[in-house]
Amino acid sequence: MKKLVKILSAIILVSVVFTGCKGKDPQGSSRSRDTDDTEETVEVDEDILANAKTVFDLASYMTVSEDELLYSECKRDQELHFYFDVLSFDQYIKVNYKGKDYVLLYYYYNNYGAVATDVKSVKKSYSGDALDLEVDVKTKEVSNDGCFSNTTRCRLIVKLDQDVSSISVMGKPFAEYEGGKVYVCEKYGIVDKDLNFLLPPVYDGIFELYTFEESSCPMYYRVFKDGYNGVLDGNFNRVLSNSYGNIYYINENKFIVGTNGSDPALDEILIVDGNENVIKKAKGFLCTTDDSKFYCPDGYIKICDPSAGDMWGEGVIDQDLNIVIEPIYYSVYFLDGVYKAEDFDFNEIRIDIDGNVL
Repeated sequence: MKKLVKILSAIILVSVVFTGCKGKDPQGSSRSRDTDDTEETVEVDEDILANAKTVFDLASYMTVSEDELLYSECKRDQELHFYFDVLSFDQYIKVNYKGKDYVLLYYYYNNYGAVATDVKSVKKSYSGDALDLEVDVKTKEVSNDGCFSNTTRCRLIVKLDQDVSSISVMGKPFAEYEGGKVYVCEKYGIVDKDLNFLLPPVYDGIFELYTFEESSCPMYYRVFKDGYNGVLDGNFNRVLSNSYGNIYYINENKFIVGTNGSDPALDEILIVDGNENVIKKAKGFLCTTDDSKFYCPDGYIKICDPSAGDMWGEGVIDQDLNIVIEPIYYSVYFLDGVYKAEDFDFNEIRIDIDGNVL
């Protein structure tokens, strides 16, 4: 049976047939995008996601956000809003649409006790091939008893009058979008700068694979799907299948992986090569990647033992799977050149990097 992925979609869906910006060049218009759209459930066959060549192949399944301000110099702009899903707060993307060039970006209005209610105008100032945008907004006061300013996010769709190589907003430089990870239809993929899929959106998570700093690590991606991790190389070829718990790159195409089966007490920690041949194995359960990254020195990995007590015991192994600290402690972390362990009675024990109690 084919797996189905559920997503939320607005009642008003954007048509896959794009109509374009016709007629004379429009003046910029601003409008609020606050709505109370009813949500309905749409099912997307995973084969559709796997075979999508571009983000726009999935346009009819995607929801256009309706909860932020918009300034647009394109009257029929609905299809352009899919680009905003890939942009961060300091990026822009240039789009040639129906023979005209536009720049798309987010502008954030920050003010303590005030929010933007309308984008009144966007002034374009060219200097050679550089463009600066000056945004004028209408505001209103709001109560704020917190420590942080109020933020209003505004979408800007601005027509370009000439070719530009750099863009800033209110004097702040923005970077041109070059592609990267995207989240569409509740799945992650990777696209190029034109939103063509380099890796289709079929994963529940995509991460750069953590490695020890002392290793020279090629580009690898840890991909998470259906509760398990796998590894892809920099060209998105499969290295390790999605059948493991946490994964670490050691060196020379070798990885430390956790089996993370249905019973943690039976889990094993393995060293495998890029062909998934097991080189060495040991009993244990790998803690999270971040636990090892932030609480262990380079070359060491945190492990857990579910049989150590009411809570899982923590310990440390090296990259050859040798036990450095037995997994019998409530917590273990590395600080100022030594491990600080706490037993289940909350007594602190200091342990050196070789596992000797001080």
